[in-house]
Amino acid sequence: MDTNTMNDLHQSNTILHSTCPNCGHKLSVPSNFCSKCGSPLAKHIEQPGQIPDPSYSGIIPYKNTHALLSYYFGLFSFFPLLGILLGIASIVLGFIGLKNAKLNPGVKGKVHAIVGIIFAFLFIIVHVVIFIAISII
Repeated sequence: MDTNTMNDLHQSNTILHSTCPNCGHKLSVPSNFCSKCGSPLAKHIEQPGQIPDPSYSGIIPYKNTHALLSYYFGLFSFFPLLGILLGIASIVLGFIGLKNAKLNPGVKGKVHAIVGIIFAFLFIIVHVVIFIAISII
């Protein structure tokens, strides 16, 4: 880009994406569409008082809600009775979250999905063992 274009962009407060918000592909030149996945790239215009992306956005996969829900459902699946339902939901959502993270690397959330799946399996096993122990007694 020449300096005039850069000045015009700076004056209009327009920020061009350096990575595709859909797939995370690094863009080498400004474009209207991603060269990898083809999704449209809208120019982002900063508004006064706009809140920027929080610094924890790399830690919490807010773009991958399936992985995030799997994580929380897996953690709360230790509750008796309700835990089995939350565990099953956590496993299903975890696999959907893993698929989303694989298809769209910019989305992230693999670790949250895996932790949700592991906790769900562990707590379901604990619930089944407790249920069997109670029914034998």
